Amino acid sequence: MKTDIDNVQFACVRNNVDARTTANIIADLQEAAKVEAEERKAERGERKKQKYCIVVPDTAGQLRKLNVDVAGYAVTIDEDSSEFSVPDRLNQAIKEYNRTPKGKKNPAHTVAEAIEVIPAKILRNNGISVKNREIAYVLPIETLHALSK
Repeated sequence: MKTDIDNVQFACVRNNVDARTTANIIADLQEAAKVEAEERKAERGERKKQKYCIVVPDTAGQLRKLNVDVAGYAVTIDEDSSEFSVPDRLNQAIKEYNRTPKGKKNPAHTVAEAIEVIPAKILRNNGISVKNREIAYVLPIETLHALSK
């Protein structure tokens, strides 16, 4: 059973425990809670920051033949919307953002600027949800079966 320190202090006052003893009990409980929190933090370990990586099936090896690094952003749209509408939606979001006071002061011109600086609310109003604000590398993979051999 867990209880907070205020309840313990109230119980001590109600049962006529003197102030010095109550203060000592509260200090001991706070110290025990601090030690327990540090132990839980140590058990979990430090959380590592993760980054996005987009994996693209490249069965014919066409992307690897190009020998260029490709990077991009992961976005989601409504299921019933066309994937080909994303550029138009981004352009509309850029126009909407550039009409705001913040956008007039610091306008977005490129897709990278749009994704990094346009607030999520404006993107959502245009039917786009950005999953990563930092650029992610696209890794072409021939097939998963080839990797397991």
